[in-house]
Amino acid sequence: MTRLSRSPDLERLREDGYEVFIHRTGYLVLNNIPYVDSSCVVRRGRLVSELTVEADVTIQPRDHVVMWSGDAPCDRDGNPLRLGGGPAANQLADDLVVDRTFSSKPRPTTTRCSSTWTLRQLGPGSPL
Repeated sequence: MTRLSRSPDLERLREDGYEVFIHRTGYLVLNNIPYVDSSCVVRRGRLVSELTVEADVTIQPRDHVVMWSGDAPCDRDGNPLRLGGGPAANQLADDLVVDRTFSSKPRPTTTRCSSTWTLRQLGPGSPL
């Protein structure tokens, strides 16, 4: 049994068609996430997040910031999406480089949707 299969949220992402893996540095990585660039071309990016585990099962990360490898995601008209964060090039490992961060700090007065839920709604093959 792998760490992915012991965590229902990660296993669900894999079942939904995402390329999910745990990098040797401990980061959670989702490859080939579709997005639209400023030229309205569909591209593929990489979402990278801190992975926090307890008893080998994922728990809510301490930080609300995720990292992204790729250009700034845009809407269908080529306008950058308002995802918080911004450009933040960082080499996390020799084979793991990110270009920007996304930040959406949950408000205590509202129901918080996890990034897993948002990704499940979009789906790996969803039209943009």
